[in-house]
Amino acid sequence: RKAHREARRTEKEAGRDDADRRRVFVLDFKGDIRASAVTALREEVSAIVGVAGPDDEVLLRLENFGGAV
Repeated sequence: RKAHREARRTEKEAGRDDADRRRVFVLDFKGDIRASAVTALREEVSAIVGVAGPDDEVLLRLENFGGAV
């Protein structure tokens, strides 16, 4: 943790801001057998695509018991 804090302080001193940092977007999807939440997932993904940069990552945590998905 100490090394991480030191690296962050060095980045701030070098003039780098949070816009230069990689981001990880995490989506939690808890589906049901009828796939009723797929529309909401699509909207969340579309929102992330609009703000994510080329170095950003998306992690999708999928909980589903099967069915239409």
